Amino acid sequence: MAHIRQRDFSRALREGEAALKADPSHPGALQLVGTLCCQLGDPAKGVPLLQRSLALAENLTTRLNLAKALLDGGRVGEADAVLQKAGPSPDVWRLRGDLAKARGDLPGAVAALREAVRARPDYADAWNNLGNRLRELGDHAGAVEAIARAVRLSPRAATIQLNYSRALQDADLLEQAFEAASEALRLAPG
Repeated sequence: MAHIRQRDFSRALREGEAALKADPSHPGALQLVGTLCCQLGDPAKGVPLLQRSLALAENLTTRLNLAKALLDGGRVGEADAVLQKAGPSPDVWRLRGDLAKARGDLPGAVAALREAVRARPDYADAWNNLGNRLRELGDHAGAVEAIARAVRLSPRAATIQLNYSRALQDADLLEQAFEAASEALRLAPG
């Protein structure tokens, strides 16, 4: 975990793999290595590790990481099945919103994301996603309002600033859109 906090993911993975060699059935080590594999672009290795971890010990974080990895791999039905066994939480609702979007159900995505922000009003990523889904539905005022909330909660997130700029542009608020795009560029000049 110290290597993860230092953003040295390769070293964290090596240490996690060493821990798994010592105890191949340790749910925490399986979760850590599985999640790192998925985040580092190897879901074929990471998903089975997360599945083994979850089979050994119920853990919401493992369940969410597994569902996210499956969703990212286009395995929407499997991701949905994993989430069916999770109780309600803001993170579960946010991921349900992602699943609904993947199925082409934008109203369902909006409903799930509204549940996420209702349960956790300070959830910037969920507000951002809600704004993006509202934007896709053509609710420009709702999109601006939701993403503005995300900006207030996470003002240093360049991606949120960029989404805010897009929503403002769609709402024909071009000067504000330019300011938000400039802020995104300032936050992430690369």
